[in-house]
Amino acid sequence: MQLIHTRTLQIGSLSALSVLSATFLAIRFGITHGGWYVMINWNLFLAWMPLFLSLWFERITLNEPGSKLKLASVGILWLLFFPNAPYVITDFIHIQHSSGIPAWHDALMIFSYAMTSLICGLLSFHWMRQNLMRIIPKWSEYVMLAVLPLSGFGIYLGRVKRLNSWHPFTKPGLLIQQILESLVNKQAILMTLEFSVMIGISYLVLLSLMQKESV
Repeated sequence: MQLIHTRTLQIGSLSALSVLSATFLAIRFGITHGGWYVMINWNLFLAWMPLFLSLWFERITLNEPGSKLKLASVGILWLLFFPNAPYVITDFIHIQHSSGIPAWHDALMIFSYAMTSLICGLLSFHWMRQNLMRIIPKWSEYVMLAVLPLSGFGIYLGRVKRLNSWHPFTKPGLLIQQILESLVNKQAILMTLEFSVMIGISYLVLLSLMQKESV
C-alpha cells in the first residue's frame, strides 16, 4: 500500500510538471502565435516512455520471473528509450531562435521540460535498478553502470546524428554505420563522457533525496 501511494505521488508530481511545461509553451504560442518548440512536447512524451517501460519490466519480474525472453525484450526497449529523458537537456540549443518573447521565458520553459524529462529518466533508472537487484543481484550494478555511457552515446546519436529510438528496427544498417563512424569522433566521446557522468551524479543526488532522514 505504501509503495502504491509513493508511486502515485511520484507520477502525479511528474504529471503536474508536464502540465506546467505545456502551459509555458501555450503562453509562448499565445504571445508569438508561432509554432516553434511544439516538437518539445513529443520529446517529453518520449521521456515518459522509459518510466512506463520500467513499470512494465517490474510487473514481469513480479508475475513472470521465469519469462527471460520477455524480460530481455522489455529491458532492451527501456535501454533504447532511456536516452530520450536526458536528451531534452540538449533542446537548450534552440533558445537562439527566441524572438517576439523574452529569452528568459524560453529558458524557463525549456528548463521545465528538461527537468521533468530528466526526473522521469532518473526515476525509471532507479526502478530498473531495483528490479535487476531482485532478479540478478550479482550483476545488477554492473548492468546499470554500463547504461550510463550507453545513454550518453545515445544522446549524441540523437542530437548530432538525428537518430531515434526506433531506428534499430527501421534502419539497422544506418544505425550500425553511424555507430562505427562515431566511435572515434571526439565530439561523440566528449558528449558520451559528460552526459554519462551527469546522469550518474544526478542519480546519486536523487538517491540521497529519497533516503529517509533519521533524527
